[in-house]
Amino acid sequence: MGAPRILNGLTIKMDGFANGVASGLSLSDAYRAAYNVDSMKDTTVQHNASLLNNDPKVTARINTLLQRKAVLADINLASVAA
Repeated sequence: MGAPRILNGLTIKMDGFANGVASGLSLSDAYRAAYNVDSMKDTTVQHNASLLNNDPKVTARINTLLQRKAVLADINLASVAA
């Protein structure tokens, strides 16, 4: 059956990881925030975060979130300049 999927085939945890990366967290910190890593070594967290970051669906989600942030920043800048 597997984990439930949300938009574009990502799980809630995968989306949480993408949101963490897009908000400026390191790959490892974003992975720690999204997944239960209590029993994992740091090297395992780093490895898993890297694998997840190389997933095309996750990369696309990160890029979408970053583009949205850029658009919002442009809107905010335009409203300040007006």
